[in-house]
Amino acid sequence: MTNDILEGLRDDQVQLVLDVIKALREGHQTSSLYGKVDSQIRYVLSENTDCVFWSIDDFKMANSDLYRSYDYTDAELREAMHHMFSKHDAAIGINWDVLSHYLPVKEVQCTL
Repeated sequence: MTNDILEGLRDDQVQLVLDVIKALREGHQTSSLYGKVDSQIRYVLSENTDCVFWSIDDFKMANSDLYRSYDYTDAELREAMHHMFSKHDAAIGINWDVLSHYLPVKEVQCTL
């Protein structure tokens, strides 16, 4: 799981995240230099917090469950996921139907 979370980060960013996690687990106050990363990691590490993660793999699964599936690139699915997170109705939340709604529509070529 750690590799998935850190995937795509530069080495210095990975080290920053690991340093903040280590400091927080040891109960140290971390510098304000870490900014938003500090508060988000502190929130996730809290015993009063639980998290649900959605990934592009979930979009791939939803796509394969449809009566027709399209060939999406990872970049298209990442864009759809980010769009879903920023635009979904918080009163409904995110579920498989919502996720499927945000899959990009592609033109279908019909040959006879």
